[in-house]
Amino acid sequence: MRLGVVSWNINRLSKNLEQLPNLISTDVPYWIIQLIEAKSFSQKEILEQLPQDYYSINLPDEFDTPQTSNISGIKLVTNLPPGTALLIAEEKRSIAVFLQFEEKPIMYYGLHLPSKYNEAREEVQSDYIRDLIPDLLNQYKIRYQKKLSFQKDSFIFCGDFNLNPYEMGMVHNRGFHASSSIDLVGHERERRNRSQHLPLLYNPFWGQMGDYVPHSGEPKLPGSYFYKNPQVARDYHWHMLDGALFSYAAAKMLEVSTVQVLPLHEQMGLNFRKFIDEYSDHFPIRFVLEV
Repeated sequence: MRLGVVSWNINRLSKNLEQLPNLISTDVPYWIIQLIEAKSFSQKEILEQLPQDYYSINLPDEFDTPQTSNISGIKLVTNLPPGTALLIAEEKRSIAVFLQFEEKPIMYYGLHLPSKYNEAREEVQSDYIRDLIPDLLNQYKIRYQKKLSFQKDSFIFCGDFNLNPYEMGMVHNRGFHASSSIDLVGHERERRNRSQHLPLLYNPFWGQMGDYVPHSGEPKLPGSYFYKNPQVARDYHWHMLDGALFSYAAAKMLEVSTVQVLPLHEQMGLNFRKFIDEYSDHFPIRFVLEV
């Protein structure tokens, strides 16, 4: 079956909830919608914008007000069949969910990493990621009661990384160790000392940087985030801070043609600068899996 995933940092603004129907498409039957910086919004406020078959993954049904237990600020809703999505853990900047699909289980990690523009620069983020990943993978081991097989097991990291695809925290083998080449990810050799770093992950959103769709020449958003302060020349440009990373097994489920930064401003009849000023400085990202 086809499963769409969309992730959007909604910038704590309640008016962005009205745009939830525009994040999904009717040609895909099932969706996971991930909202970041959504801690102050109740399950009821989110679900009333969506069809009745949607429900919350990480808040119990009886909660209809914002909960302090939602420590990540990430809220996940879905219309998957009941029992398919199981919350495993929720931390300050992450959420772990087990997705059970017959013979293709997936561990899904929603993330919101520290901003490199405020509380952390690149080196600090790298240290944070180095400490975060062993905790996330331990959640997988607890659920499965076994170690990861990086070629066979499916897991996805998705959200607001606050890092470009080429930055140290994304590419270093003590970080997410992500590559834009699925061929390289698939043929990586077994290495010793796996406990200290991840094997290569696939980052299809690296290929989403730039003005045009490769080969077609169709115009598109150059990134998911525009840093608009011209006084900081090193950062004043489009960035790809949002995205998803895939283990090789999960990457084989990915419909690569569906990977995109969603031009939500166009659906709203706005130019991108008005959108980032009044709605969110992040644009949604989206992709579809065949599970």
